Amino acid sequence: MAFLTTSNIANQLPVGFDTLQVDRFLLVIEGELRRIGLIFTDESSSTFVIKGDHIPTRIFNITPTRHITAIVIANPPSFNTSTLVLGQDYRTDDHVNIAGCTTHIELLNRALRGHGELRITGNRGIFVNFADSASYDANLLRASIVDWIRSELNIKKGQSVTERGITQATTGDSTVRYASASGGTSSRSFIDSPDTQQTLNWFLGV
Repeated sequence: MAFLTTSNIANQLPVGFDTLQVDRFLLVIEGELRRIGLIFTDESSSTFVIKGDHIPTRIFNITPTRHITAIVIANPPSFNTSTLVLGQDYRTDDHVNIAGCTTHIELLNRALRGHGELRITGNRGIFVNFADSASYDANLLRASIVDWIRSELNIKKGQSVTERGITQATTGDSTVRYASASGGTSSRSFIDSPDTQQTLNWFLGV
């Protein structure tokens, strides 16, 4: 199982929900979460590069990375590479909430300079396994996604009623009230919604 599908959460949504709308919600949510470093398939190890700056740098914030197997530094002018040793040449800090994810690297005996490179090999991203029913991370994120989608479906329903024009009618002397043009409803993306910030902060380590 990779990211959630509509069928995975259908029993937690209102009866008669718009399936295509939920499909679109999930597609957008997945893209937003991937941009902040979450992944939903356990991808292979790869090497990514941090480029040096004009100011010598020793401390680096990195995308949460699991199973780091090598860190190599190459500095000008020779650009000969040197494989660094944990505890001797560098130290790491793990994600405050998610064990096994490195978020910071500090060089102990040297700095990355100029056009140099720091090459890190590992599994990038916080892996959220929705197939694991015992995973706190997966259950937390699933609950937040479902809550947001339920809220959005209610907003869409409200907009639909408003777009029909009439918001109140009485019999007898017949009073009819029409909605304002604005409709009075609004929504935010999953990642920008105040209701999801606590969940996102867990994954961001805030």
